[in-house]
Amino acid sequence: MGDFKSIEDPEIVQESRTRKNHGRFVWSHELHQKFLNSIEQLGGNDKAIPKKILADMNVEGLTRLNVATHLQKYRLTLERTTEAQQLNMATRQVPSFIQQGHHQNSSNSANPSESRT
Repeated sequence: MGDFKSIEDPEIVQESRTRKNHGRFVWSHELHQKFLNSIEQLGGNDKAIPKKILADMNVEGLTRLNVATHLQKYRLTLERTTEAQQLNMATRQVPSFIQQGHHQNSSNSANPSESRT
C-alpha cells in the first residue's frame, strides 16, 4: 500500500517488556512527532480520533489501542498543563489591597506600641 515504517525500526519506536505477559509500548520522539503531525492534519486534538490517527500515521505494527492510549495520555497531559498555567497566572496577580497601599498600614499596625511612643 505504501511506505510503511516498521515499529521494530529502532528510529521509530522502542518496545520493552515490563512483565512476562505484558508488553509496554514506548513511544520514541520520532513516533510521537508523527502522532502530533497527524493530530494537526486531522484538525486538532478535539477532532482527531485513534482510527484516523492510525491511518494517517501509516506505521506498520502500530495498533489502534496503542494510539488510543497515547491520545488519552496526551489529552490528560494537555489538560493538566493548562490547569497549572491557569493556577500560575492566578497566583501571579497581586491582590488589590496590596496595589492600593494598604500593606503599609497593616505593617504599622503590627506593632501598635511603637506608633504610640
